[in-house]
Amino acid sequence: KDKDKIVLKVWLSLKKGNKSNIKDKMDRIKSIRWEKQPRDYPNCGSVFKRPGKNIYVGPMMDELDLKGYRIGDAMVSKKHSGFIVNVGNATGDDILNLIKSIQKKIKKAFNIDLEIEQRVI
Repeated sequence: KDKDKIVLKVWLSLKKGNKSNIKDKMDRIKSIRWEKQPRDYPNCGSVFKRPGKNIYVGPMMDELDLKGYRIGDAMVSKKHSGFIVNVGNATGDDILNLIKSIQKKIKKAFNIDLEIEQRVI
């Protein structure tokens, strides 16, 4: 939606809080994320958008045993299947071909069209 728009300015309304409590909360959230997400290889974050409310891509990929599935050096993370990691010298084509392959497998198994989170240019 609105893919032809660029945000140039934002106004935020923030509340004052206790600096120590805020830092503790930020550290807890970061720790939880880092436990679940792959940090051992370069990646660009979560690959696919959630296709619907309470529909998660990771479990669908897990059901199809796609953890560790790879094309060239682009691989579905063994830690979190929602991420594609570069385990060596993955090319853009490796990554895009892996994405397309995953989309086809999910479509065939679940009749769901996965949309990429990032914009490929």
